Amino acid sequence: MALNDILSAPKRFLSIIFTYILCMTIVLVLVTTTNTLRSGELVNIFGLHESDVFLSIYSEDILSAVVSGEREKLEGTMTRLETELEEIGIEGEASIELFIKYNLKHGDNMFKSMTLIGLNTTTDMYIYNEGTAPQNPNEVAITQLVAEKLDAEIGDTIIVCQEHGEVEYLVTGYYQSMNNLGEGVRFHQDAPVDFSMLSGSLSFQFDYTDSPDEKTKEERFKKIEDLYGEENVMTAGEFAERSTGVGDAIDAIKYLTLGLVIIIIMLVTLLTERSFIAKEQGEIATLKAIGFNTSSVVAWHTLRFVIIGVVSSIIAVLISTPVTNLAITPVFKMMGAAYGVNYEVNLLEVAVIYPTILLVTTIISSVLTSLYTKTIKPSQASSIE
Repeated sequence: MALNDILSAPKRFLSIIFTYILCMTIVLVLVTTTNTLRSGELVNIFGLHESDVFLSIYSEDILSAVVSGEREKLEGTMTRLETELEEIGIEGEASIELFIKYNLKHGDNMFKSMTLIGLNTTTDMYIYNEGTAPQNPNEVAITQLVAEKLDAEIGDTIIVCQEHGEVEYLVTGYYQSMNNLGEGVRFHQDAPVDFSMLSGSLSFQFDYTDSPDEKTKEERFKKIEDLYGEENVMTAGEFAERSTGVGDAIDAIKYLTLGLVIIIIMLVTLLTERSFIAKEQGEIATLKAIGFNTSSVVAWHTLRFVIIGVVSSIIAVLISTPVTNLAITPVFKMMGAAYGVNYEVNLLEVAVIYPTILLVTTIISSVLTSLYTKTIKPSQASSIE
């Protein structure tokens, strides 16, 4: 009977379905966005290579090396880091990203931008959206924003105004970076860069050299935390979250939205079910007159909302990723992700946990509201008709 009610009068239920889909989709978009902001893959969108561990340590040594411009100091600190981890049974290689601000020129266009060079990395370790990685010291990759400001394309030559004069670099590829709001130039690791011009650096990155399994990685991560302190040791996902600085805020918004959505669904279900009961008193009284009890009527009314909830959940799950792309991708693009983001979709959360929460809310609301049908007596059938 429940299914027949829906199929025979779909317009009665379209507004409920639309409300459920809208509420569920909003929650699922926030869930996917939060998971993406905490995903290790987001590190690539910062123009970095994904590492096993990120370490915010030896800040004084880094600052001293940056101020003095001594490459040897940074290399010595990385060697120290590798040695300390080797002593606790963890082998790997340390690296660090360094920043320098240079004036860039191409034709009549010139502006100042952040440039990057990796210490103890190679350019093929990074992600490029178009073209190829710089393979020679006189080659660079640039972000789309830099390309637009310079009116330069892959294959063009740009000029970098360095301390020892203007140096020409061939653009071999595009990459994206949310550092510096989308501006960036990636040098080859052997580029003739004067370290005395350094502007700053990021955290140390550490990569295991023996391809351990996930369990071993967890054990090693705990050891590194014990050595340097939990606050100084991050996974790629934790580093990305700290870099954006909005993961916790969006997480709070997600739970607040979930609470509001639950209230909205409860109210919509309650008001709709009461209107159904008011319109169907004759049918309910007739059913009771021919032998149906209150439990059967409650089950009938509740099942209608269950069917609507399941259909709405399926539709919401199917459209949540496209809607996330439509709603959230422009925000990432404003931050420098010119080529968009690969969203982290946790199927357990998106397809099971949150739809179940909202479906259970619907069931509880419809059951409690439909209990009002017990006030309708079989004797009312004739008077109502």
